[in-house]
Amino acid sequence: MNDPAILVGRSALLLDLDGTLYPAAHHGAYLDAVRRITGMRVQELYGASDPESAYVCLQADRASHGFRSDTETLERRWGIGIAEMNRFRERWTRPSDFLAPEPQVATAVERMLASRTLILGTNNTPALARRILEVLEIPVGWFAAILSSEDLATAKPDEGFFRQVCQRAGLPASAFVSVGDRAASDLTPAAQMGMGTWLVGRTEDLEALADACEAT
Repeated sequence: MNDPAILVGRSALLLDLDGTLYPAAHHGAYLDAVRRITGMRVQELYGASDPESAYVCLQADRASHGFRSDTETLERRWGIGIAEMNRFRERWTRPSDFLAPEPQVATAVERMLASRTLILGTNNTPALARRILEVLEIPVGWFAAILSSEDLATAKPDEGFFRQVCQRAGLPASAFVSVGDRAASDLTPAAQMGMGTWLVGRTEDLEALADACEAT
């Protein structure tokens, strides 16, 4: 359960993007697009008849080898690195197809900004993250940094992602609260680093976080 006391003594928020700064319903549409685009990239490799079938093959491959993410599976099984896959997704992903402005979210983020340093941590490319923020009408300038898996050469849920965030920000893990919609990717590895955590399942969770920021 999200505890406002976790904000005490912490000066920075590490905000996830997908599924965190826009509603879960929109996230589902985005995930469908990501799966389709990923399937397009590996369709020939798996000899699949269509992108959807190729993505199913990728998931089976991931499970059989015990990989933690699609990114790890692509890199270790097929030599497709983060940068290459991100460029491919960036080319084919159109945020305006599945997103729309969310004024309540933007207001909550602006309230957080009044008392905390905001850093965006995402597995998207920086360019795609900026395009998503533009559609959501959340100013890029509100973030002290936008750090992507491509920038850091590692992706969530790897602890190295969070370690690199701390190094880039020049802050210890204890200064951060990691905010995200997926415990396994956004929260558990962050907590293991010593960060506080805040789970987002709906817009009200962001508003509650803004309340906690103002109160501490």
